[in-house]
Amino acid sequence: MGKLIDTLLSPEKFASEQEHVSDCEIAALAEGGLSGGRRQRVMEHILNCPDCYESFGNTVKALDNDQHKPVKANTFQKTIYALAASVMLVFLLSTGVYYWKVVTPQIVTARVELDQDLQSLLLQASKGTWTDKDRKKRLVRILKEKGLQVASVEKVVLTERYFASKDLFGPKEYLLVTIEDGVARIKVVEEEED
Repeated sequence: MGKLIDTLLSPEKFASEQEHVSDCEIAALAEGGLSGGRRQRVMEHILNCPDCYESFGNTVKALDNDQHKPVKANTFQKTIYALAASVMLVFLLSTGVYYWKVVTPQIVTARVELDQDLQSLLLQASKGTWTDKDRKKRLVRILKEKGLQVASVEKVVLTERYFASKDLFGPKEYLLVTIEDGVARIKVVEEEED
């Protein structure tokens, strides 16, 4: 850039009789801050005055070097950016955990061998939805005793009415349980023979 300025703006060999332009005016011209007649007057002086021409060349070179230097963020900015990143990370992690714990439906599916407690409970019920709260609580208690993780059941749907088997040596009976969103769907099936 310095060679280009030397060729284009080389001052004539005579000294100007005018006063030198100020350093502020030279800097304003180099940064493009002068316009109109003022710009024209300063440029004419620089073209005719070797001292001002040299000062203008040094100013342009200094500006050119400043533009290529990387701008460093100060410590305060770095702290703010780190804090903002930390807050975003905590927010994203907490919403993920919330979604996993609250929004994701919990489904419990099990196959439980029918015993006396379950048989007596099922024999008292007809096909359809159970309305008796004590019966629903009793089912939850029995399922917990069998090792299922059941908090509570709002609704129980028996898909087929249960009739006890009269054969003592017949196939084993199992209760198929699916609990989703507080609704338990239950059905009795017999063990299939190989």
